[in-house]
Amino acid sequence: MAPGSILRIHAIISAALNLAVRYEWIDRNPAEKATPPRARKREPDPPSPAQAARLLNEVWQEDEQFGLYLWSAFTTGARRGELLALRENRFDFDAQEVTFARNYLVKQGQRIEKDTKTGEGRRLSLDPLTCELFAEHFRQRRAMLAAAGVPVPPDAFAFSPDPVGSHPWNPDTMTHRYGRYAARVGISSSLKELRHYSATQLLSNGVDLRTVAGRLGHAEGSTTLRFYAQFAHPADQAAASLLSGQLAGLRKKERLRELFSQQPAVTDDPTLGMLAASLAPVVGMDRESALAYLTEFVAEQSRLAP
Repeated sequence: MAPGSILRIHAIISAALNLAVRYEWIDRNPAEKATPPRARKREPDPPSPAQAARLLNEVWQEDEQFGLYLWSAFTTGARRGELLALRENRFDFDAQEVTFARNYLVKQGQRIEKDTKTGEGRRLSLDPLTCELFAEHFRQRRAMLAAAGVPVPPDAFAFSPDPVGSHPWNPDTMTHRYGRYAARVGISSSLKELRHYSATQLLSNGVDLRTVAGRLGHAEGSTTLRFYAQFAHPADQAAASLLSGQLAGLRKKERLRELFSQQPAVTDDPTLGMLAASLAPVVGMDRESALAYLTEFVAEQSRLAP
């Protein structure tokens, strides 16, 4: 049994025994003597962008609907059941948005549609290409059934083995299907890693943590940070570089302003160019940047002159 499962079971038993102690049914909690395992932090192992592209190309040649499902998993980071619970009327192509409001699962043969994991729906922005792909998917579905005079309801499931979209695919079917295609292109990780792909790519490319957490449907940003802290590092480095670079540039500019104020009044462009050439090395600036700043300083003086 996985350490995480053992820890959850231990917590339940320990809480029950603590309640028994409170009610004086037992004298002490024996679970306090147990030594539960330490939970191992699970490191995300998503496909690389190149692997993702090869996978999509492989799938789209044989199964466009499943290809669209994988595309959605990559680009939205939605959970498996959230994607399967999507209905056509949850899309707003004019606003380029989709609403994830439900989760779909099959348990002991029972099909269950319930709230999302956090109990709250979320609205996500979609890019124009994703909107186009879904709009075409829905258009083809209606065109195929129009000849038979069969209407497609507005709340049809987006991903369904039924042409009318009356029910979603079984979640396990999607998992097994993914495993077969993934093996063809050398991907060993599971379908769930596509959710990690979305998170790691967004964070690695500088998207802020709050936005990523919102797209993933995490109730708190701390959940996102706990799993993806290492992928936020490039953005953290960029933030540090931004601040230090900004201050370093301002220091040079203000030093140039100080030196300029000590010079005789400049009345013509050639003199200003010569001044820029002489002062630029002193403040660690190139001549063009120094000249631009000096021109700005001259303009400021003209505006302030009585």
